Amino acid sequence: MKALLQGPPPTGDVLSEKARESFGTLVINNQDCHRHFFRLFLPGTRAESPEQFRTRAQPVVWRSLSPTKTGRRVELRSASTADSIALASPIEVQSILYGVRYWAWEELQLIDEFFETGRAHQGMAAHPQGQGLGPLFWRRDNRSRGQDARTRSDRV
Repeated sequence: MKALLQGPPPTGDVLSEKARESFGTLVINNQDCHRHFFRLFLPGTRAESPEQFRTRAQPVVWRSLSPTKTGRRVELRSASTADSIALASPIEVQSILYGVRYWAWEELQLIDEFFETGRAHQGMAAHPQGQGLGPLFWRRDNRSRGQDARTRSDRV
């Protein structure tokens, strides 16, 4: 927390790199965030920092399940193990899918995802400059808001 507060104040609505990394460390090390989201990316291990997460993370697939009377259901599944998490209540979907996942993608730039027609969304660790990403992976080249933030990655 001290490192987060020592950084420069944000300009506009974009976190500085130092603030993003400090806040990312807090989020990755939060027990609830790890148990309900990040553990799927890190089978059998933990990451202590965003950089460790980016280098160790494995793909995770998420998909919508048949809705119930209480609302939408979502499954998050590790692409490298059989481990999965079912989000069955509206508060779970809102908190994890639209809370933690959104922050990990948009604000902390830990993951990115693409959509394959007829398949699930697949979240992957965001590697620096798109290194190591597959040919179908959509990555961010420009991290500034208000500009085109997605381009097709080159074949690795």
